[in-house]
Order: sequence, then structure tokens, then C-alpha cells
Amino acid sequence: MITRWPLVLASGSARRAAMLREAGYSPILEAADIDDATVVLETQSPRALTLALALFKVRRVEAARRNRGADTAVILGADTMCAVDGDLIGKPDTVAHAESMIRAFEGRAHEVVTAWCIAAPDGTRVLEVDCAIVHLDPLTHTQRSAHLAAGAWRGKAGGYNYPEAIAAGWPLRCEGLWETVVGLPLVRIAPALTKALACGSVSQVQPAGEIT
Repeated sequence: MITRWPLVLASGSARRAAMLREAGYSPILEAADIDDATVVLETQSPRALTLALALFKVRRVEAARRNRGADTAVILGADTMCAVDGDLIGKPDTVAHAESMIRAFEGRAHEVVTAWCIAAPDGTRVLEVDCAIVHLDPLTHTQRSAHLAAGAWRGKAGGYNYPEAIAAGWPLRCEGLWETVVGLPLVRIAPALTKALACGSVSQVQPAGEIT
């Protein structure tokens, strides 16, 4: 992979960083100084909310790097949100909160939306969003209790991680990209990200959705 600029991931997510490394990228983790679990915006649209948060994370990291005189880089920010019947569901902050989220998913489908923002060195940005539908059949008491007791809900939109849940035997199935459910659909992101790293611009990449 030809790279001219370093890649900064505007997140502390070890999961997103690992996915980037597995795809051949070398991300530098610089988490934005916000807790998206506590951010409340005046919208009921998962797409609008995740796009806004992805852009906000990138802008916060851009500002922090500018203030300390850091080297020029490509910055990638992402955010994931779940929704059931139009109700937004983010990250749980307690075990009870996580349990209520998971119970709300059982026996029905829920939408998972991941948005991302790529900021290139020439000042151009691309904002895009992808959606998947996840179906979860009812869990057993043992499955649910083991998940909650292990703390596997922490820091995860909807209170679970799709590959971990599949490995634990959860009755899940996904319509769309499972990487979108995990939080970084690289097959969608790679064209713009690779272009930005190589030439410092994403101006010729057409985004699926954009916030100005």
C-alpha cells in the first residue's frame, strides 16, 4: 500500500484499530475528547446522529493536533448506533442498561448504522454511512447472564459485539455487512481512505451522505 501521510484513528477503539491493521493500515489512535455514550443530539435519525458524531470526533482530533503542532495526517472517525422501531440505542453505561438493550433486541430485528468521516490533508472530507439489519432470536438465561457477567457489553453499541456473540452461540443473523455492525465497514471505506493516504485528497470520491 502506497502511503504519503500517516493515518490517525479518532478513537480509542481497539476493535476498529485491529480491523484497520488486519487490512494493511497502520493507524495511530488518538481518541476524541468526547464520550459519545453521553452525547444527546436533537434528532431521532440514526444516520444523522452517527454522521454528526463521526464528523465531530474528527474535528475534535483535528483541533487537538493543531493546538500541539502535530504532523499532517489523514484522520478517520467513525460512530455506530443501533435503533429499534426508530428509537436510538447507543452504548450502555451500566449492566442493567445493557440487559435492557439486549432484551429489547430479542425476538426481533434491529438496525445498526455506522458512519465514518475521512479528513484529508488538503482539507477535503468525505462522510458516508452504511446500514445493516440484525435479527436476534431469544437468548437463554445462561447466554444472557454469561454475557453480562463477563462485561462483554462495555463500550459496545447495543451492548454486544457481533463476532463475539456469534462465537458464544447467540442466534444472530445479519442482513448487510457484519463489519458495519462491528463498527468499520472497510470494504466501503477503503477506496476513499487509500486515496487520501496516497495523495492527501478525497475530493474526487463521491460520498453517500455529507454534512457541511
